Amino acid sequence: MGTALDKARALQYGQLINAVYETFEYDKSALTPEPRGLPQDYEAFAWIQMKDFFLGNQELNFYGFIVQRRSLPSEFTLAIRGTDTWIEWWDDADIFSVPFTSDPDAGRVTDGFNRIYETLTVVQKPDAFEPALTSPQPMQGTFAEQVAQAVQKRTARLVGAKAADMPQSMAVTGHSLGAALCTLYVAQNAYEKKLNVTALCTFASPRVGNQAFSDHFRALDVTSWRIVNEPDIAPNLPPDIFGFVHVDTVYAFNSTGIAKSSLGCAHAMNTYLSLLDSDWQLDPGCAPAGQDREMLSVLARS
Repeated sequence: MGTALDKARALQYGQLINAVYETFEYDKSALTPEPRGLPQDYEAFAWIQMKDFFLGNQELNFYGFIVQRRSLPSEFTLAIRGTDTWIEWWDDADIFSVPFTSDPDAGRVTDGFNRIYETLTVVQKPDAFEPALTSPQPMQGTFAEQVAQAVQKRTARLVGAKAADMPQSMAVTGHSLGAALCTLYVAQNAYEKKLNVTALCTFASPRVGNQAFSDHFRALDVTSWRIVNEPDIAPNLPPDIFGFVHVDTVYAFNSTGIAKSSLGCAHAMNTYLSLLDSDWQLDPGCAPAGQDREMLSVLARS
């Protein structure tokens, strides 16, 4: 679907997801945290909150940003992280499928992902929108409507009356559970015709829906890169024996020999980024044993 994988662009999208993780890890209780780790050319102007339902959790949590590129103000990106630990989303990705309520033409999707998707909320950052807004405010409407309103308000805040004439493009990126939710957003946005979503870049995405959903998604005019690390089991869930099918287009890599052989390391965002850039640093504890010994040897000689 669309253009072939551009590793440099995919790496940029992954850096935005990493910034969401870093922001969350700094203060897991914050719903509207100050961004941490964003690449220099990007500014966050809205937060994404949702309920993940893990272990019965009914509270909203911070899960992402909408960001704007400073050097190209018409370019926006929605970035959503995965759950707190690598497999928590399985509590939500049950084996039952339901009609995708946000797009009645899109087939059936995983019940858990659909329930979570319906809780997604965009929260306005006060200094990014109208001057009268003094505290974070959740937006109203469907998630696609909320994202579109945020982008349009942000554009109007910066360029005033010329906002309607300013072309806007939205890229969407997510890891793990975030990848599944981003896929659902792209489908809903296309159905509601809200924003010009040009690219979807997902990492470690589970299967989201059935064959009808996959076929429907393939027909959308969106460049779709689904990046998979072959030792990672998350992209193999929910099982295809229950009728779940991946969306296009897969780009498969293999971290064997690059990262330690463990479920967590295979799924980690930094492992995925190291497959795009060999100089990217792995998570602590995810370097292969040989690399660990080599580093200890270098430290011993220094």
